[in-house]
Amino acid sequence: MMVEGEERRMSVKIFFRGVIRSLLGESGSKVLEFHMTRILKADPYDVLYDDPKAFCDGLRIFLGSGADALLKVLAKNIVKEHSLKGVDPEEFLKLMEDRRKDSRDRFINLLVEAACGSGGPAP
Repeated sequence: MMVEGEERRMSVKIFFRGVIRSLLGESGSKVLEFHMTRILKADPYDVLYDDPKAFCDGLRIFLGSGADALLKVLAKNIVKEHSLKGVDPEEFLKLMEDRRKDSRDRFINLLVEAACGSGGPAP
């Protein structure tokens, strides 16, 4: 399934929000989203799509050292639960933290792949 443009962004946002909610519950995710919006001064899921490293930095401002534990659980959940091929949770996090365009593109492609449930290469 080919996902492009704004549909691609929405797919990633909805998917990642769902992963957060599955881990933190409805109330926990709303608290996280409220504080992340305040810290980032933007929708945290838009920030995740445009600059994943900034999302991680905002999470660290909010959660302190607990952010790394949450990021590891998120990465493990996404990689394992959605059967992403060619990446392990550690590499997934490295891509998320790397500001280079190629790393950001690969990270977003992996999220699109997971969101679409294709199990194959990202569009």
